[in-house]
Amino acid sequence: MIGNGGRPRLSKNQVSWFIRTNRHSGQDDSGSKERPGRAWQRKHGRENDEASAGARAEKANEQPNGGAGPKTTNSERKYRFRLVAFQEMRPGLEPVYLVDELIPSAGLVLIWGKQKTYKSFWVLDLMLHVAMGWPYRDRAVRQGTVVYCAFEGAHGYKGRSEALRRHYLIPDETPVPLYIMPGQADLITDEKTLIADFREQLGETKPLIVVLDTLNRSLKGSESSDEDMTKYTRAAEAIRTAFGCVVIIVHHCGYDETHARGHTSLPAAVDAELSVTRAEGSPFFQASVKNMRDGPEGTFVRNRAHIVPLDPDQEGRPRSSVVVVPDDGPAIPGSQSGRPDSAYPTLLSALRLALSTHGIQFSPDNKMPVQAVDEAHVRPLFYRNYIDGEDDKKKSADAQRMAFRRALKKAIEAKIVCGQKDDRGNAMLWFASAEENYK
Repeated sequence: MIGNGGRPRLSKNQVSWFIRTNRHSGQDDSGSKERPGRAWQRKHGRENDEASAGARAEKANEQPNGGAGPKTTNSERKYRFRLVAFQEMRPGLEPVYLVDELIPSAGLVLIWGKQKTYKSFWVLDLMLHVAMGWPYRDRAVRQGTVVYCAFEGAHGYKGRSEALRRHYLIPDETPVPLYIMPGQADLITDEKTLIADFREQLGETKPLIVVLDTLNRSLKGSESSDEDMTKYTRAAEAIRTAFGCVVIIVHHCGYDETHARGHTSLPAAVDAELSVTRAEGSPFFQASVKNMRDGPEGTFVRNRAHIVPLDPDQEGRPRSSVVVVPDDGPAIPGSQSGRPDSAYPTLLSALRLALSTHGIQFSPDNKMPVQAVDEAHVRPLFYRNYIDGEDDKKKSADAQRMAFRRALKKAIEAKIVCGQKDDRGNAMLWFASAEENYK
């Protein structure tokens, strides 16, 4: 007999029989009685429980360590805080460095130094090598697109780029994936706009490195504030995450030349830290690895600033810029302060050259003649080869004059060079050693 719900309906006789039967079969081993139908529930419920337990055991056996690990795979769900088993933590084959032992392949990099240490010239030269895929000082380089944010001194980067083109003989038609972004910004507030603008202009290309030069010109807050520096670091990290690139921050040092200027939260957040040092007035400088999170420290490269003449301006005034070349020569003799002094050797070289081209016989105090030269021929040679690091022309001229006087005084006091005016009032210079005058 079928009821309205589609299930069999029992007759009165069937119900009476069912009740009588379960009065005896529904007892457990202790003799206690159960309600009608409880035995059926016990029997079939146990089967369902056993089936469920078996399914759980089977599922657990499919997981590592008997179900002790995560219950779902990465393909099933993406976790923000993903757990990686120890046995899966193995290094890949990707390079550890973008520039071997100088620039790591990921993270933030801080490059700092005093003003006029050629740190921006050095970084630009290094980035050109990355963009072109050229080995750098016999170090392996991973090639890729570079974006250089020239927040400071942007007006000079056209001349620097032209000097690099001429120095490395790069044809005009050769594409160079190095992009200069001239202008200022507040990275904390402009970070999203900067990322969006770069993406739109680069298209599908992602930069391998983004340079922020300098921190001071891209921060409207305080370098000494932990809050502002934390926000700046987060903005730099956002750029790194957006492009999967390395972000290089160019910064200054303070009165203490042993570390970067500002709050300590910045060097604590970076993956590598390099310093650039240069003695005042010297064309020689050095870039050194101060800290490398997963690499050796103490690596350094020695450099020399080399002047490259450019085309004159529209008024015919000569122009020039600086490129960075390797310096593998011996150390420069130190001054009394212990720091390298390039003015002194530059003077001696200029004097030798002037003697070879304009030297004449001169008899000091009417005694034995020597090979001497007018100081007016030595000065231009000294100025041409001495690098002062000043962008302002007046400051540069003043610095060169002071360096010439300082070097000449030192050479005379050391009795390396002698000087005396001739009958016409011209200052004549010659080496104290006769052999030196004819070298």
